[in-house]
Amino acid sequence: MRRTLILGGGIAGLSLAFFLARDRARRVTLLEREAFAGTHSSARNAQIWLPVDDDSSTGPLAARTLAWMSELAGGEAAWLRRESAIVIAETEAMARAMERGAARGGLTARRASRAELARVSPMLGPVDEPALLVAGAGILEPHVMITALVAACRREGVTLRLGAAVDRITDESGRVVGV
Repeated sequence: MRRTLILGGGIAGLSLAFFLARDRARRVTLLEREAFAGTHSSARNAQIWLPVDDDSSTGPLAARTLAWMSELAGGEAAWLRRESAIVIAETEAMARAMERGAARGGLTARRASRAELARVSPMLGPVDEPALLVAGAGILEPHVMITALVAACRREGVTLRLGAAVDRITDESGRVVGV
C-alpha cells in the first residue's frame, strides 16, 4: 500500500487528503503544525465565492465544489451565504470575459450603470470602467467547511496529526525517506 504525507491542514490540504484516501490504495497522513486545522490562510482569506474567471475549467470546477461541499456540510446554506457582488473590469473585453465566466459558474452577471452603482453602493464613488452586478456570488463560512472536511477525512481513514510541525524533509535520490 502506498503512503502519502500531506503537509498543511487547510481547505486545500484536507480536500487533497480526502480524495487521495477515497481510492483506498494508499494510506494518507496529514500533518498540521497548529492545534486546529485551517487556522492560517483558510481561515483568513477574503471568503468570497465569485467564480467569474473566463477559464473553461473554473465554472465546472466551481459547480462540482458547490455540490460536493454542500453534501459534506449538510446543504449549501450551511457553508455559503449567497449575496450579490459588484465587479469592476479594467476593459470591455475583461467585462465580457467575466460575464462568460459567471455564466459558466452558474451565476448571473449584468452590466450596471453609474446611477445603479451609486444607489447600490454609495461609498463606491464614480466608476468609469465597465461594472457588473453579479447575482449568486457569496460569502464562505470557512469554519463550517473545515469542520466538514475534517470529519470527511476521518471517515475515509485519513490520519490527522495536529500540532505536528515539520522542520526538515530528508530525501535520498529524489525519494522522501524522512520527515
